[in-house]
Amino acid sequence: MSVRRFQVRLLVAGALLAAGTPALPAGAQQPDLTAATATAPARFQVTGHVRPWTDYRAQGLTAVQATVLAQLDQLAADGLDPAMLTRAALAFAPATEESSKDSLREPGVFLSPVEDLDGRGGRDVLEQRFLPSGSSTVLQILARDGSTGRLLWSRKETVSDQGYQVAVPMRVGAGSRQGVVLLRQVFQDDTVQSRLTALDGRGKALWTRTLATTWKGESSEGSVGVGSSFRFSMLMVMYRFDAQLRRGAPDVLQQVEQYSQENNNGVTSQHGSLRFTAVSGADGAPRALPGAVDSKDGGASGAMVSDQDGDGLLDLVSIDAGSPHKITVRRAADGRTLWERTDLPTNGNAYVGEAGVLTGALAAGRRVADLALLTRGDPGKLGGA
Repeated sequence: MSVRRFQVRLLVAGALLAAGTPALPAGAQQPDLTAATATAPARFQVTGHVRPWTDYRAQGLTAVQATVLAQLDQLAADGLDPAMLTRAALAFAPATEESSKDSLREPGVFLSPVEDLDGRGGRDVLEQRFLPSGSSTVLQILARDGSTGRLLWSRKETVSDQGYQVAVPMRVGAGSRQGVVLLRQVFQDDTVQSRLTALDGRGKALWTRTLATTWKGESSEGSVGVGSSFRFSMLMVMYRFDAQLRRGAPDVLQQVEQYSQENNNGVTSQHGSLRFTAVSGADGAPRALPGAVDSKDGGASGAMVSDQDGDGLLDLVSIDAGSPHKITVRRAADGRTLWERTDLPTNGNAYVGEAGVLTGALAAGRRVADLALLTRGDPGKLGGA
């Protein structure tokens, strides 16, 4: 039996991507927010009070209208002007009136607040529309003035059904000014092609960088059962945007984890690897970060965590769950080891995440977040996973 898996995670820092179901029908005209009247029916009033989706539907809204209004309420709760967003709701209303007949086949819309794009002060709005087109998907990006809804610029990107793309607000360029980074991922054979493109606040491309990740866990054939032989392989490619890993311009952090498990007539073995790569928001230059792991008899995982040593920068955690197992926390800026533990159970595979400020520990006079270790094991010995 051949088992193959790709998994891609997108972690966004410094930006809210309002989750939603599809919203605008293919071919719908771009809403003119400035022409919308400020006198809105009660059902289209943006209040900043986010309610359950069913409450919006109870107001007589279509499924798509309910989703868009919920997103606009979230933006108002995040600090954008409710009056401007109410005008946006009115502009969206006609385009979405008949768009909920088959919500599974309709495009999606995501709205996110972004710091000043055009240099006029105040926050703006980044609108993304995902429009299916045959075997491809068109991403339409519209940057809007946060106070009037006026269109600042727009851009279209197309990707095949073997990939996806998304736009994320981020500080870019030599001056680290607010802009947008486009992430385009395409899966081809055993390679994941990741293309990052930085746009300035006016939509002009500043730099492009392509990163290729080869999946090394080619699966072998076999039947699954007692005494059988099989191999399971998995590749995870994760991103963190606007990551302050060192002084100066922020980075895009790429984290690649590969894992394989093989059973040869009842004898199980596992292998894992971890790599961190940073792409400079200033010019797109890539650099390898410390914390790489190659485990011959266990899994490998990592995480970017908030400041652990009081320098105000983000740090990296690497886990080698093999033998001997170890958990290492390093400074992302220079790779210096902050601490390392070999006495905590990893049981072949483990993960670390932030647990908030539990102990009140201080580093360089700053309070730092604690970390939580998640592993698998016998509930009778470890108290559960």
